[in-house]
Amino acid sequence: LDGCEEEGGDVVCRERDCNKCCVGADCLGGASFEPKVDGSDWELEQRGSWATKRLVSCPPGYVLVRDDNPDNDQCISCPANTFSVMAATFDPPHVTTTLANNASLLCVRCDENARCDGGNHVSPNAGYWLLPEDRPKVNASRIGAEENAIRLYRCQVGACKADNECEAGRHGPICGKCVPGYSLSGNTCASCGDIVGDDVKYSALGLFVV
Repeated sequence: LDGCEEEGGDVVCRERDCNKCCVGADCLGGASFEPKVDGSDWELEQRGSWATKRLVSCPPGYVLVRDDNPDNDQCISCPANTFSVMAATFDPPHVTTTLANNASLLCVRCDENARCDGGNHVSPNAGYWLLPEDRPKVNASRIGAEENAIRLYRCQVGACKADNECEAGRHGPICGKCVPGYSLSGNTCASCGDIVGDDVKYSALGLFVV
């Protein structure tokens, strides 16, 4: 029942159909409304004498799909070999489309030096590093494809494993530092004890040759 009005001291309500559950949610009857994607935001939109739920944002890794029909509202995940590291918003429109079939076109193609398993997952290959602080944030005054990108940095030879992990003896951003007790020897971080031992060995060999 909806559109209730008082007529002659009595409250009269008009019957109407229940709202159809949209693609992006599960509705179990009554007022039940469960979004299929955790982290998606919905708002109540008034339409004349009745109201319905509308999608307003999706978490990073998803494309927001919304047109004039509330039934079509949904968050669609970016497929493998693509990604999106920013939240999708309806207003201002960002990573948003009216056509579900076009959703994947708004995702960013994976860099050849990284692995993208879909959604917002980006993992650098061996020899490259992704700084967490380089993941962009939504800026309502400046929305564009460049804000939904990532920057990969080339590591020193022999410094970085895949998935932002460092080779033995290294740590820090881009694996650019040797851990305490280690020192740079060529392209590797070696234990100071090993380096001292090698120096002694070569010094002794030099004395023997002379």
